[in-house]
Amino acid sequence: DSSRYVGFSFIALALVVFVLTIVAFVAKLKIANVLWIIGFWVFFTGGIYILDVPDAFFWHENLPANTAMLCLSQMLSSFFLSLFNKFYR
Repeated sequence: DSSRYVGFSFIALALVVFVLTIVAFVAKLKIANVLWIIGFWVFFTGGIYILDVPDAFFWHENLPANTAMLCLSQMLSSFFLSLFNKFYR
C-alpha cells in the first residue's frame, strides 16, 4: 500500500505543478514550458507507482489492461524525462 500512497502523492504534486504552469503561462513566464514537461513526468511517474503493485489491479482485475497501462506510464515517464534532459540542461 505504501507504493500506492507514493503514487497518489506524485499525482497530487503533478496537479500542483499543472496549476503553477497555468499561472506561469498566464503571466507569460518562460518557465511555463519547463513546468509542462516536469508536470507530465511527475504525473506518469505517479502512475508507475500506482500500477506497479503486486496482487492489486486497477481495472477489474484485468491483467493485460494493467500491464498495458503500466508500460504506457513507463514509456511516457521516460519520454518526458529525456525531453527535459535534452532541452533543459
